[in-house]
Amino acid sequence: MIKKLQRRFIFICLASVLAILIVFIGAINISTAYSSKKDIDNMLSTINRFGGDLPGANTDSFPNMPVEDETSPGSRKNARESESALGSRDNSEFDVETKYKTRYFTIEYDLEKNMVELNTENIVAVTEESAVDYADAVMSKGKTYGKQGIYVYELFENQDGYLLVFLDCSSEIQNLKDLMLKSNLIALAAIALLSVIIALVSPKAIKPFVDNMEKQKQFITDASHEIKTPIAIISANADVLSLSGNDNEWVRSIKHQTNRLSELVNDLVALAKLDEESKHLVEKEFNLSKSVSEAVEQFSTLAEIEGKTITANIQPDIIYKGDEKKICQLEFILLDNAIKYSTPEDNISVSLGISGKNIVLSVENKCEDINKDDLKHIFDRFYRADKSRSRKTGGYGIGLSLANAIVETHHGTITAKSKDGQSVVFTVTL
Repeated sequence: MIKKLQRRFIFICLASVLAILIVFIGAINISTAYSSKKDIDNMLSTINRFGGDLPGANTDSFPNMPVEDETSPGSRKNARESESALGSRDNSEFDVETKYKTRYFTIEYDLEKNMVELNTENIVAVTEESAVDYADAVMSKGKTYGKQGIYVYELFENQDGYLLVFLDCSSEIQNLKDLMLKSNLIALAAIALLSVIIALVSPKAIKPFVDNMEKQKQFITDASHEIKTPIAIISANADVLSLSGNDNEWVRSIKHQTNRLSELVNDLVALAKLDEESKHLVEKEFNLSKSVSEAVEQFSTLAEIEGKTITANIQPDIIYKGDEKKICQLEFILLDNAIKYSTPEDNISVSLGISGKNIVLSVENKCEDINKDDLKHIFDRFYRADKSRSRKTGGYGIGLSLANAIVETHHGTITAKSKDGQSVVFTVTL
């Protein structure tokens, strides 16, 4: 139980850290990608507004930019103001060097989408022939915006026709890839480092819970031993009264209740000690099919007295390695529970078989109006779905908790499900 609690603590911590990293790194990558796309779209629009030819460092290329001697006091200021005005008008970061830092090529079409002019002056890696191939591939798609290789393209419709702009985005793509790679590596390194730190501090972090659990188990064990003595005395006195000729309904009631109380104390002790005993399980190979068959045979008589039947479908010679005594206890708990809570004249179905690499034991019985919310808590200690009916059947809500603990010590799973609300299936997977 302690190791399970520690594993759960580590899992929750790592899951929380992983979720935070995913959100944080995802937000960075998404915002960077969005910003990059926005810059690309702005540059495509800028190239279109300049008719496919960005102005260069020659100030004559900039409209309304004054030509002054660079040595004059106002020359640089006027140039900066003109560039700022142009950048504001184009809604992009544009300066006299942008033309030489931007690699692109354009194709002009008339209104019938016939090629009119090809411009590859602003890129060296693309020949006119390959530019035409790119243009034909894009025009055949019928899309106005998209990605073709390392180029992002957009088809603009103007008064005289169309302008298809291809912008080389290899550097932006590579930057995004580098960012994603580095962020993922940082995340993995952070998770690895945190895993080590959490594994080291988890024993101290869960120590208060472990101490509390140990105190609870110790209290149950000590209290149970203290209770056993008065129970034994009361039971012995009741037996003496019976033998002395005073065997009446009150004496019989005392004996019945002391027997019930004795069973409860034994179950509590077994439940408290099970975690400790799991470290010293007597594991050996035994015939599980034979064990289940014998349990069914023993409970068949009790079922007949209750007016019920047990049908068994057991695959022969299934060998299992575990604590035979505990597994037998598990079988008894499931069968006893089925007989107690099944409807009158019910047929209880028991099956044992192999599914893949696992051994599956199931017990099914009909019962009155099952609430699916109850099934979520049915393995909790002292939980009883129907309080009034549990009093009649003598249940304390410990048996299934004990069954769950036995299965967990054997590293298996146990579930309770209802398909129609009128029957329940307990399935043990080992």
